[in-house]
Amino acid sequence: MRALHGSDVFHLREEGFGRPAHTLKVAILGPRDGTPPDTDAFARWAARALGERSPFRWQVHAGLVHLGRPMWSDATPHDDHVVRHTLEAPDRDLALDELLSRLAGDRLPRDRPLWRLWIVEGLGGGRLAAVLQMHHALADGASSVRIWEELFTDEAPAAVALPPHRPAPDMVAALRRHGRALRDVPHLLSRMRANSAAEKSQPPAPARTATYFEAPPTRFNQGLTRERSCTFATLSLATVKEVGHRLGGTVNDVYAAVSAGALRAYLLEHDSLPPDPLTATMPAGVERGAPYGNAVSTWFVRLATDEGDPRARFNAVRVSLQAARELQARDPSLLHDLQDHTRLYDVTWRLLAVAERRKGRPTFNLVISNVRGPGPLDWQGHPVTTLRSIGPLAGRMGLNLTAWSYGDDFTVGLHACRDQIPDLPRLAQLLEDELAILAALDVEDE
Repeated sequence: MRALHGSDVFHLREEGFGRPAHTLKVAILGPRDGTPPDTDAFARWAARALGERSPFRWQVHAGLVHLGRPMWSDATPHDDHVVRHTLEAPDRDLALDELLSRLAGDRLPRDRPLWRLWIVEGLGGGRLAAVLQMHHALADGASSVRIWEELFTDEAPAAVALPPHRPAPDMVAALRRHGRALRDVPHLLSRMRANSAAEKSQPPAPARTATYFEAPPTRFNQGLTRERSCTFATLSLATVKEVGHRLGGTVNDVYAAVSAGALRAYLLEHDSLPPDPLTATMPAGVERGAPYGNAVSTWFVRLATDEGDPRARFNAVRVSLQAARELQARDPSLLHDLQDHTRLYDVTWRLLAVAERRKGRPTFNLVISNVRGPGPLDWQGHPVTTLRSIGPLAGRMGLNLTAWSYGDDFTVGLHACRDQIPDLPRLAQLLEDELAILAALDVEDE
């Protein structure tokens, strides 16, 4: 057995508050020479290929009370880990979104490895969808890309073998881990104080990162429910890159600015734009110690939704992102290491939750994530034409925008509480509109 890293435990504990913490990865396969994929053959291949790879054999077991943390052990996937589903509505793409919306609100059972693969027929055009419902404790964005690459290219999986479950946990090992964690706490607290001092020394807003509780209340920062809505906005990756090059920013800068502009437009349409700018958490990768699981820090970004001019808004978002990069560079692994001290991190997280309720403001407004996808994938000559991702909701952040680039596409997966954003496709359209607005800016607008 092997103890989970604290960042993996975080996603398990988030789910304990009634918030499902799995992601949805969608791969759509196209025909080969006009012939659709053989669904039966694909199902047999997927069950075998996934069942022999490390993360898909991991089962979680509770740790020792007050000492240990959850443990991974090796387990054989169940027969129902691979499920077949046929879309029957007239609009099959919309029906796929509705299936994803339902899956986003369902929790994965804990008495088996934490995943399920849905093989979805009926899309039309000789297409077949593979929807991987996978707990975030197994993989972050970067390791999810690795999984797809290994799976579709028949690359040998990374060796992360685990022994089978032992009936009795190892008390001595748990005590040793607990002792090491206690010895590290003073140094970690010192790093936290230094990071806090660095945050306070930043220039005045807006040329800085976001901080806790700056976020104004919005319609999507209420208590989360299980009624979810999922959809996608597919942007041109070439256009995103061109806009970044012309306006002096990165792909991530353009994506964050497009998100900011779309959110501003959406809230204006609903007469609910707050006067203060929205803030977002953005996962950022750190040095990995293992091929799977989570290895991320977080940037806190001001989205400048109070700024009406698109170029000024882009520049403000770019500056805030740059400040976040520089702040993380001071101690890149601080959050990752803090999460590995689960008791200290639990206290920090619970204090934030209490402060959130007392202040009547969310810690941050939403999650914005950007993952560079893999190169071209295929299965037995059937090309993977589309690759998409849906990230989970967390805390009181009832909106998640997760982008994956693949081929010529930069596809944003939108996930929200349905009762808070009942018209999520409208927000998806506004993302496309905002990119067009930025692309239309020229030198004369300088």
